[in-house]
Amino acid sequence: SGPSVHRQQTPLSFPRPVTGKGSNRLALEFQKNARAVAKFFGLPLPLAPEEIHVFSAGEEKLLEKFLRKAGFTPSLLSETRRNVRAGSSYFIPYPGAVYLAGDEPAAIAEEASHFVRHACGGTPPARTRPDLFYQLLLNETAGYLGSKLLCPERKTLSEGEILAEFRSPSFGRAPFEKSAIETAARHLLAEADPEEAEALPRLYRSSLARVVGAAHLLGYSLAERLHAAILRKRYPTACARELFTEDWSAPGAGLARYITLKAQLAGIIRPSKSALHAS
Repeated sequence: SGPSVHRQQTPLSFPRPVTGKGSNRLALEFQKNARAVAKFFGLPLPLAPEEIHVFSAGEEKLLEKFLRKAGFTPSLLSETRRNVRAGSSYFIPYPGAVYLAGDEPAAIAEEASHFVRHACGGTPPARTRPDLFYQLLLNETAGYLGSKLLCPERKTLSEGEILAEFRSPSFGRAPFEKSAIETAARHLLAEADPEEAEALPRLYRSSLARVVGAAHLLGYSLAERLHAAILRKRYPTACARELFTEDWSAPGAGLARYITLKAQLAGIIRPSKSALHAS
């Protein structure tokens, strides 16, 4: 899924919808996937997926009307339009809606996983840019992990491939992809070299598009390794379950969780084939 209102961690609270809207088939698929992810991790859902409004391609005006009625500010509505134009699917926790840009199974599964994370762990407001970055990253880890379990053929760039792309960019990548790769790569370099860590404050202050893009790449690659570790029985499913229930609202909580998860997964690498080499 692409950059989204959900990933801005908006602290606003709006009335919860009562029933779904949009393509009935996509709504049913979203609901089925949400229940499948919750069942895999043994998570009771305090919020039923049927309570989420589902909007699909062609219903953009209905989505905007719904969000405006719920109290969305002009800036949030502008962000919604930008995502729609980009063809991105995304989950909006408040007021409880999901926009599905198409019928790609992995995209629907990812947004359903974001719903499970929100229903079980909440979507706390981030008070600082570093907190925002790591909350976004962990949300993407949870979202991709759930979708990978339902769509195991899904691929993404590994950390090594992110660095390789940064050092030798591929032709044909859009500017926003290049900026996301650069930002994610600089974060990885900072993790490995204390001298590079001086660049982190500047990274956190990057444009929202860069921050969101980098959070996607790092979260996705981390989820690939986590998925491989679960399949190899080298990481307990009960521990992965915590990604959907933890509270990351305390200052520094997201960063601490990221560091812990990276340490736990050290040495566990995902299958070598990725989107970079896929036909």
